[in-house]
Amino acid sequence: MITMRNLQFGWRSLLLIGWIATISIVSSADVVAQAKSNVEPPAKDDGVAVIRGRIAYDKALVESWDGNRLVVPYQEITAKIRQRVVPPAPPYPEGIEKWKRDDIFKWEKEFVESAAGKKFLEDRKKLIDDAHAFDVKFEEDGKFVIYDVPYGTYGIQGRVDKKINEKKYAFEVFGEIPVIKGMDDIPLKPMRVEVTPLIVPGEVAPPVAISTHDDGPINLKHNSFKDKFVFLNFWITQSPTAASEQKLVQEMYSQLKSKYDLKLISICVDQERKTALDYIVKNSLKEGSHGFTDGVDHRTIFDYGVRSFPSFWLIGKDGKIMMTQFEVAQAMRTKPDMVTIVDDRIRGKDVPTPATSEK
Repeated sequence: MITMRNLQFGWRSLLLIGWIATISIVSSADVVAQAKSNVEPPAKDDGVAVIRGRIAYDKALVESWDGNRLVVPYQEITAKIRQRVVPPAPPYPEGIEKWKRDDIFKWEKEFVESAAGKKFLEDRKKLIDDAHAFDVKFEEDGKFVIYDVPYGTYGIQGRVDKKINEKKYAFEVFGEIPVIKGMDDIPLKPMRVEVTPLIVPGEVAPPVAISTHDDGPINLKHNSFKDKFVFLNFWITQSPTAASEQKLVQEMYSQLKSKYDLKLISICVDQERKTALDYIVKNSLKEGSHGFTDGVDHRTIFDYGVRSFPSFWLIGKDGKIMMTQFEVAQAMRTKPDMVTIVDDRIRGKDVPTPATSEK
């Protein structure tokens, strides 16, 4: 299973993460449970602990899918362990969940510009800035040790970007570590270094090689998609908001397919194909072509660097990336709907985001 960032799903405010959220493969509860299972409790309790860990590559995965050896020395990865804090939620008016999205955005804009809103953001920033943080230095074999870590829940995050044979990749480490009262020495099981291709607008789109419900092939070179705009929609039925998310995709495609000679490929990553097919039928997801990967360990998912779901991409008629998953996610924070997002990019009304390759 591909390890991904903590589970986040449902509709969220603009102050938090934007109006559409993502669902990752591993939930927060799963990560914490796994981390707890990695520790061996000693008897001492002096208020702080020592964290001992190691990072490692899943070499079989990256080498079997690419002719290159996708590794960098562990010492090149810059990392921190930072205490997790839970900032307070904005003081939303009672019943705001029933408001229209535009009215919520208006309230949020007015709040952050007010004296109370500015103080709220300052207090929240101070809470985050005051959290305990430690630099991590990896040894040649990937081992690391952090001393005098106070009790709490911590996140480890590290990254280095590097070109290999003219293609850029991100090498990342992330996860959660509970430092529990009563434990003064915490040995962790190895954490995997995630390798992600960094794709920017203008690059040739990676191949798409997936199957339809009856195992027929779907690929971008097929006449159905050649010389067309293509909207790629990676999704998963486990998201409690999947129906709403897919409805937005279906509505966008319905309005723009004729206007721009646009094609839709919806790629479901569910492990069980029958479950996905039942979901598609139940929710009347009739627009576009449906493909299936039968799980997340799939070459197409790796090639597009998909880490969370839904993940949206726009490909031009020339077969090059017009809009990345990062850009679509950013646009969702400020634009009213998916129709506008796709329409603006195809018409050239907006331009690629310079930070497209940043995570």
